[in-house]
Amino acid sequence: MKKFTYLIPILCILLLASCQEENNVVPQTAQDPDLKSIEQTLIDLSDEAEAEELKDDANSRRWGKRPKFRTLITALVKTRLIKTVAINRLTVLAPTDAAFAELGLNPRNIGSVPNLKEILLYHVLEGKIRSTDLTEGYAHTVNGASVRVSLDGGVFFNDAEVILADKWAINGIIHGIDKVLLPPTLVDIVQGNENFSILEEALIKADLVDVLADPMAEFTVFAPTNDAFAALLGELGLTKDQLLGLPNLDQVLLYHVLGGSVFSDNLADGLSVEMANGENITFDLTGAPAIIDVNGRSTTLNTGLLDIKATNGVVHVLNGVLLPTL
Repeated sequence: MKKFTYLIPILCILLLASCQEENNVVPQTAQDPDLKSIEQTLIDLSDEAEAEELKDDANSRRWGKRPKFRTLITALVKTRLIKTVAINRLTVLAPTDAAFAELGLNPRNIGSVPNLKEILLYHVLEGKIRSTDLTEGYAHTVNGASVRVSLDGGVFFNDAEVILADKWAINGIIHGIDKVLLPPTLVDIVQGNENFSILEEALIKADLVDVLADPMAEFTVFAPTNDAFAALLGELGLTKDQLLGLPNLDQVLLYHVLGGSVFSDNLADGLSVEMANGENITFDLTGAPAIIDVNGRSTTLNTGLLDIKATNGVVHVLNGVLLPTL
């Protein structure tokens, strides 16, 4: 054994190098001593982008312009949220200057935007959330409204794509996005999701879009998916066009609408409530959460898609369609 003892220091060096190489797979971590606050990180990213533009060398032209965040920084200052993002543990979905420019906004006029603070808070999630931590579905923002997360062909929040992911700060993470997110109404949640395309068509046909988009009203919507509508069409022997042509289509849809915001933790087994069409539904929580309609049919709630918060209410996704008395 003695003749092999000289190998021990070499093995230790190799193991140390291997560990360092593995750690380098992640560009930044929460333990990085060079990390700064979210505010300062946004400033530094913008400074680096401008310095790169000044170089105007072949390398910068090859890889394109780096994103800048001057308009966002100014907006945070104007709304006095700059200290909030500097000291709290947050994930910031940061629209680039180009994203704001698409809306005609820049550091000079961003302060004139109505409800700017609420819009900015819609770009903030609590805690440190890496792109690899995200799952398909909805996430609650600090604003209170939900933002849709899609991982199909990239990372998207609503229709905004992440173009700069996982930029660590000492108190959070920044994801640069290519569009400004606007807090959604109930209609926006339906229109922004391809799984609700039939429901969207039905709302348009029944002339209920403006009702559910009313910012002064508040509703709970039980939203059937396309698959739910497809199952109903098969059950009733109808085509989609026949369904959309029903003279009482508005009553079918209003049977999925409840006045006020009712969250899942407010539901109770046996609870009966009157819907907007005047008829009742009853909640059955003895197994998988379900709704019993006036015809005694049971429709389950999608437990992974409850409490999707809009600016004027809340959405719960249904795996079936409720039928009123027709």
